[in-house]
Amino acid sequence: MPFVSKKLMNGAGKIHHLGLGEGDVAKTVLLTAGMEQVRDIAALLDGAVQTGLNREYLTYTGTAGGVPVSVMSTGNGCMPMAIAVEELYNLGCTTLIKVGAGFALQPEAEPGALLAATASVRGEGATREYVGPEYPAVCDPGLLEGLLNAAEEKGETVRAGIFRSHDAYYLESPFAADGGKAADRWRALGVELIEHETSALFVLSSILGLRAGALYVAEGNLTLGSSLPEGRLDERLKACYEIAVLAAERIGKDNG
Repeated sequence: MPFVSKKLMNGAGKIHHLGLGEGDVAKTVLLTAGMEQVRDIAALLDGAVQTGLNREYLTYTGTAGGVPVSVMSTGNGCMPMAIAVEELYNLGCTTLIKVGAGFALQPEAEPGALLAATASVRGEGATREYVGPEYPAVCDPGLLEGLLNAAEEKGETVRAGIFRSHDAYYLESPFAADGGKAADRWRALGVELIEHETSALFVLSSILGLRAGALYVAEGNLTLGSSLPEGRLDERLKACYEIAVLAAERIGKDNG
């Protein structure tokens, strides 16, 4: 039986988890884990105003080059991401771009590098509730191209490759008891980045017919044992956000 997403609105006309109503969110939405990042990205939009706040979901909506664009926090992990994708779909959104920071694995990706996901290893439990592990978590190729083109316009180089989403932050990070060595097997398999949300973004978007992509900053490299200082991370995240906003603008104009 094919999966059908149910639209669940409350008595105030807001969708259940996101706290958004019809017209509160643009068709193109930039997604980030933290609420503080939402405000940073919203500052890059024209006329952005807060349109929703419920649980971990903070939403601002504005324009980029005249194109409506929203930015929303999803919290950490694939379960809240899956909720976000389903409810955004039911509000008429069509394009989702995840931005954030993760830990690179390949030695060529030094801290500060920008990486775009072509696909994601489904190392989490949320998407298995929807579909078996043989179903791939892949980005929209046109959206990936849009992100790469926007990066080129901004004078940035982006590495494209496979990400890995997983549930246990303290098992594959510099803060793990083994310093992140558990991720070595994924480096050997060519995985570029460890993070926590893209597999749910890609699987749910594919099932529901949405376009999804992801652009991340390498805040550290588990293979090199190196990381960015906090101030430098903020600079690289801003570059990531600017690329995503430009890509959203271009996509909106191309789609009329």
